[in-house]
Amino acid sequence: MTNSNIKYFLLKKKFFLMFILVCLTFISALYSGPVVDDSKQIESNTRNIYLPFGFGFSVGSDAGNYMRIAKDPSIIFERERIVNGRELVPGTVGLSRPGFLFMTYMVSKPINFIFNYFNLFSENIHKNIKESLDSGYMEMGIKQTIEDSVPNLRDLYPTYITFVLLNLIIIILCLIFYSKAMKFSVFKISSYATISLWLGFFFIINDLTKKYIVSPSVGLFNLLAVSITLLACSSLKKETKNQNLLILYSLIFGLGNLFYEIFICPFVTLLLIYIKIEIIDNKKKLKDLIKSYKLFLSSIIIFITPYLSWYIFVEFYQNGFYHFGIEASPGFSILREDFLKIFSGIILNMIHGIKVAYLSVFPVFLLLLTFTVHSLLIKKDNLFKQDNFFLIGFIYSTTILVFFSSYGVIASRHTIGIVLIFIPYLATLMERNIKKKKDNYIYAFFVFFIFYSVYVARKTFPYGEGSNLFNPFI
Repeated sequence: MTNSNIKYFLLKKKFFLMFILVCLTFISALYSGPVVDDSKQIESNTRNIYLPFGFGFSVGSDAGNYMRIAKDPSIIFERERIVNGRELVPGTVGLSRPGFLFMTYMVSKPINFIFNYFNLFSENIHKNIKESLDSGYMEMGIKQTIEDSVPNLRDLYPTYITFVLLNLIIIILCLIFYSKAMKFSVFKISSYATISLWLGFFFIINDLTKKYIVSPSVGLFNLLAVSITLLACSSLKKETKNQNLLILYSLIFGLGNLFYEIFICPFVTLLLIYIKIEIIDNKKKLKDLIKSYKLFLSSIIIFITPYLSWYIFVEFYQNGFYHFGIEASPGFSILREDFLKIFSGIILNMIHGIKVAYLSVFPVFLLLLTFTVHSLLIKKDNLFKQDNFFLIGFIYSTTILVFFSSYGVIASRHTIGIVLIFIPYLATLMERNIKKKKDNYIYAFFVFFIFYSVYVARKTFPYGEGSNLFNPFI
């Protein structure tokens, strides 16, 4: 390849190569060693893992159980777990969200074969991991080793690799679904010269991916729920019949609940956007829409059937259903109070959730504020006529806030979606108002995301389950 050909190739692919460089920077920063001291991590039910050559990462307390279940799915029905006289969280912690764990089990089989066939196991890495996990018990003053609770630690490494690969696939799917909602393709090189695609980086670099790419969890389904909501709602059109799409996405969201029970929020958003299009855009009368009750009833039945089927199977054939978040936490306990306490409690939680969310992705908030003010004051735009994107964001963020505020636990991993859901709306505003020198904006995004990726990966918050390492600005 001649110098002129190389130069042409780099010019043609430069924005794509810049995109890849930011991704590699973020992943490298994530595995560049723990950023919080062991003692603080242990207080937050998190463990630091130290690897050779200064590499390392942190995993949440649920990671061990999720890997045990993904290695042996029968553990999901484990009702009691005693190790050296200590009662630990049993496998039923995964009973309410079996989908991802069973999927990991199936995908891990070929990876496990490759891992063993090519003898990819490293005794040195195993030694580092074991010492890292054992030091956590020492820090807590517990006479125990990791192999007391997980005797087959070596066997879990292919399972961990599978979790990481699936987590990366989830993030890629988020970007693909977002791009489809925005009517561009991540598989076209020309797309990487658009502001819309670069704004999609906030789906890749955020507090959720910081914690859960490297730690087995279902947390990234919060991001997937946002992107599928955008795709589903943007697929509904004024000029087409949307009934089949409503049924299709009702099934998809229903199956999604088996992976993470957040998909009630995308389902509600989808229903309300469908009703809006029928009544306001297509000028249908309310009484005509009510006559379509069979369609709505069918979509509701299709939505609840997957989870209900799993519930019935476990309840009647596996000694009863157990939801760890509701029965052990307990979630939704606020709903047992009187109306005034319920109302005030949910409102206070929602305010806190909004603050957590916008501080977690503060650059998005600044861009949203700037371009929305410009749109309202200068352009005199109607927020609810931007391809429904603002309305989709409003409905989805409201349902998420109500859901998690009622549940009683509302951290950045739960609420970051209420900001990311507005990225298509933001991208629409920016593409409409930025007509000249778009390349300069892409270069600016590139420089920003290089620094932002390192900042997000290496900052000391948020971490842990408990989390006493919250955003210091809250």
